[in-house]
Amino acid sequence: MTVERDITTLMVVGEGMCYTPGMLAKACLALASVGISLSMVNQGSSEVSFMIAVRKQDRDNAVRALYKAFFG
Repeated sequence: MTVERDITTLMVVGEGMCYTPGMLAKACLALASVGISLSMVNQGSSEVSFMIAVRKQDRDNAVRALYKAFFG
């Protein structure tokens, strides 16, 4: 087991996500475009949401990048 510190978990939630291919890819591209790497990805079987973990210092930029990607 490894303990990671200074990690922030963000969740993207939307009912229509299970019917729209590429939602996780869209999030990954948005984060990559601002130089943010993912530490973890988790998606449940319902496909209504996914969680991603980023470095704590990248939290605010990650939220802005995701917001811009999904809400323009």
